[in-house]
Amino acid sequence: MDLFDKTTSASGITNELHEDSDGNIVQVIKQDAQHILDSNAEIRNSYAKPKDNALGEHHARIPMSIVMKWQVEDGIDIYNPDDLPRVMAKLNEPEYAFLRVNNKKHIIKG
Repeated sequence: MDLFDKTTSASGITNELHEDSDGNIVQVIKQDAQHILDSNAEIRNSYAKPKDNALGEHHARIPMSIVMKWQVEDGIDIYNPDDLPRVMAKLNEPEYAFLRVNNKKHIIKG
């Protein structure tokens, strides 16, 4: 597998293009998001209930690599308000607990 290109963005995302054994071009996207996950855990462990007059509540910090994974694999656009129920459902999954900054179940009130 030959490496054609490797670029790293300011957000820490590394994009690599390879050729596989069948001659197909394969894109590999990686991100070192440990600092985001560590920060999520720190916030979650020191979580304080928001004041009654708060405009909103911080739910999660999602690394761009996860945003891209959800977009490609599940068709979820976290920036589309219509996809918000699907985003909240993902955040409630035990598999993605590390993205949350609190231990609450995330729901949309209508």
